[in-house]
Amino acid sequence: KDDNNKVNKLALKFFEKYDFKILVVTSGSSGSTIFFKKNNNSIFCPAFGSRIVDKTGAGDSLLAIFSICLSSGMGEKLSIFLGSLAAAESLNYIANEKIIDKNTLIKSAENLLS
Repeated sequence: KDDNNKVNKLALKFFEKYDFKILVVTSGSSGSTIFFKKNNNSIFCPAFGSRIVDKTGAGDSLLAIFSICLSSGMGEKLSIFLGSLAAAESLNYIANEKIIDKNTLIKSAENLLS
């Protein structure tokens, strides 16, 4: 609830207080950022949602897919990219009306990158 400092400064405060290696901050239509404690670097990923039916759970979708991808050995950039695609897909449905599966993410990535 700190509106005076930028997110990167808040991330540094967070790292001082808690023992985490990375921090993911979702910022709605402004995208998401991964912050790293070790080297004070960050990776930004834009938001890909263009049609919004319901925002509920979009950040949760991003974090879930990001976590699964990262823990399975994918790099941070690919993990946050796929998480952001999952968040964009979840915006098209009310709450958790539709399960976002692997094929949906692949199709979204192909459409975006083609």
